[in-house]
This record gives sequence, structure tokens and C-alpha cells, in this order.
Amino acid sequence: MTSVLQREVNDPQPVVPDQTVIPDLVTVPVAVGATVLIASDLHLRADPSSITAHVEEVMVARLDQLRAPAVVVLAGDIIELLGEPGMRPKDAFAAHPELTAAIRRVATTQGCSVVELVGNHDGDLAWDVDAAAEVRTAIGAELALTCDLEIQAEAGTCRIRVEHGNRFDPYNCFRDIRNPLDTPLGHHVVRELLPVVTQVGQGWLDGATDLADPPDFPSFVGSRLAYRRLAGHLGWLVIPLLALLVLLRVPLVLLLTNRLPEDVQDWMRRTALIGLAFIVDVLVVVFIIAVLLRRSWQALRTLDLSSRGWGQNEASRTETARLIEDGYLGLVCGHSHRPELTGILSDAAEAVAGKGFFANAGSCTPVVEAVPGRFGMPPIYLRYLQISWIELHSHPRVDVSLHVAEIPLPGATTLERLLAKRPRQVLRDPVQVAAWPDEIRVGDSARAIG
Repeated sequence: MTSVLQREVNDPQPVVPDQTVIPDLVTVPVAVGATVLIASDLHLRADPSSITAHVEEVMVARLDQLRAPAVVVLAGDIIELLGEPGMRPKDAFAAHPELTAAIRRVATTQGCSVVELVGNHDGDLAWDVDAAAEVRTAIGAELALTCDLEIQAEAGTCRIRVEHGNRFDPYNCFRDIRNPLDTPLGHHVVRELLPVVTQVGQGWLDGATDLADPPDFPSFVGSRLAYRRLAGHLGWLVIPLLALLVLLRVPLVLLLTNRLPEDVQDWMRRTALIGLAFIVDVLVVVFIIAVLLRRSWQALRTLDLSSRGWGQNEASRTETARLIEDGYLGLVCGHSHRPELTGILSDAAEAVAGKGFFANAGSCTPVVEAVPGRFGMPPIYLRYLQISWIELHSHPRVDVSLHVAEIPLPGATTLERLLAKRPRQVLRDPVQVAAWPDEIRVGDSARAIG
């Protein structure tokens, strides 16, 4: 298999990739009564696990429920080519045969179609002709960088833009995605920094590659340093304390009940004072360490690399308002792993024109996110499995819904579980958490439950 980059090395003449192989934009007609399912960020690898098996099971169940007419849009980062440089798309699909078969079944059903968009983690598809061909062969999808859904509704035809969304992220935005030498900063982080972090921080930096907010990495390191490295040494202070309490338990009881001889009581009083002083010393040391941990975390957290939390979707919301001015009904993207459905009102709006929505499909992959800590302590970064997607229905108007499942994953230490102030709500099966236009008014938002 020969990529564009390999041909360029062998051929002194510059090679310009054929842009008709993967078009910049495709228009997908959506019939009245059709269902559109938009999912993003599956990050399929060649090594399946129990987590990916559950994602596969959930997605296959939903795909099998689709009936013609239907459209499935895989909105980028479906395959993890960035974190697995030597992997081929066919390897990822072969590792998930049931999901692959379900997608292909939709693609080959009359009245249905499947479109796969290119993201930043599978950006190679934009220039690697062989890789793109493997995707088409495996799932029968049409490939593109962006797609416009032309939906036939009661009020007429409306357009909805769907793209991956990495172009709104300055750290993962390509200047020219068709150029194999164009590597945004995010590429170097994934391929050069994270492997080192994973290797060096085994056991206490687990989950760094799954951060929902990559700019939160300094805060993540500070939190894990506090709870999994420094706090772990507090156990050495507890051991002598417990030993002292065990040795003195019986004598103290006898002392309080006046059952000890007079000469022994005096010795016990002095020992009790020494033990009490030791306990006070331990508590003082614990307090000082807690203060130092909190200040260390705050110092790391102040390294503001970019927008955090739902701020990662802010640029996408701004773009939605511009698209509405151009006649679009809304924008759907992924990339940020932040499921959201928001009503948008353009400045140029008049009556219904100018009213639309922004939706983020979230992801179908493990996510690490901060949970507030008790007693003013640093937040705890917990890992959970996020499975979410966006659905559009035209019957006869356009209805949009956000579906989310959030399942806690093991890995947190006992201390982290005790100090987690607000555990995540468990949604083991995807449920509809928001709908537009019925539940979401202009300017309102519905986001993944946390």
C-alpha cells in the first residue's frame, strides 16, 4: 500500500492529492420521515477490550433499530490512527466485527446511507488513498471532510452542517489536512508526550490520554500527585499511631476505671500524655501536607493552556450563529467529548428564521473528568465511559435529541472515592437527556449529566 507521502519521497515532482478522492463537502439528502444518527469519536483500535466491547454492543443495538429511510454520519475520529501510527483502518474494523457489520448493513440498505467524516485522530484518511479505500471497503461509507444534510421538512428544505469540529480547536486545527506533513500541536502531544507520560507515570497518571479537557493536564498532574503519590506516604504516619493505640488500649481502660495500682497509674498518665502529644503531631503534619498539596495543585492549575469544560464548545456555538445567518438550521460536531444541545439565536434573526441549534455528539470512549473534592481539597479526576450521539428526525418538522450514557469505570483509589464530593450520575443505558425545539429554548443548553 502506497501513501501520498511515500510517493512524494520516491518522486522528485511534488504530488498534489486528488481532492475528488475525499471531497471537502458532500450534500446528503434526507427524506421526510427519515432518522439521522450522528456519532463521533469512537477511537477504534486494533486491540479490543471489555470497554470497547460494551460500546460496540450499545451502538450495534441502536443501528439495528434503524429503518429506512435513515442516514448515519460518523463525524470524525472513528479510527485511532494518531495514537496508533502503524495501524491500518482494516485492523481497527476487523477488531470490531459486529459494529463493522452493523454499519455496513445500514450502508447497503435501500433508502439508507453512511457518511464518515475525517477528524484529527484519523486525519490520515484525507491524504492516504489506501487507508481511505480500506474504510470504504469495510463499512461502505462515503468519505468527506464536511457534510451538509438537506432535510425535507414540512416547512421546506433546511440545511444542517456536520463536521468533526477540530478546526475550532487551535491545538488540533490543520492548515492543510491534505498535507501529510501538517502536524498540529495536538499530534505531537499524542505521539510524543503522552507515551512518555504513560510510561513514567504508570499507576498514578493512568487516564491522561482520556482527559475530557486536555488543557487541564497540569491540574490533572497536580491532583494525581496529591492523591496518588504524596498522600500515599501518609500511611507511614498512621502505622505508629495505630500501634500506639493498640498497645495502650487495655492499660487506658484500666486507668479510667481505677483498676491499676497507684505506682502504675502514674506511669500510665505520663504515657498517655506522650501518646496524646504524638497524635497532635500527626494531625499537624497531616494538616501541613494537605495545605501543601492544595497549594501545589493550585499552582499547576494556573497554567491556563486553553478553554476548559464547556468552554471548548464556545467557538462551535459562535460558528453556529454565523451558519444560521447563512440559512442553516444548525451545526453538529464532535471532537471536544462534551455532549451538548443548545438553542442558538442569530443576530440577524427574524421570527423563525435565524433560530437554530448547536449540538455536540460527544464521544463513545472512556473520559477522565474532574469531580470537586471535599473540604476544599483538589478535584479528583475520575474515569467513566461516555457513550453519546445526536439524532435528527424529520416528521414532518426537524426534531433534534441528545442521547447519553455515562458509566463509572474502576481505577480510583480509596482516598479519591472518599473525598469525591459529587459522584457522577450513573446512566448505564443511553437515554434522551435533551430535545430541540421542544425542551430547549433559544439561549438554553442541555449538557451531559454530571
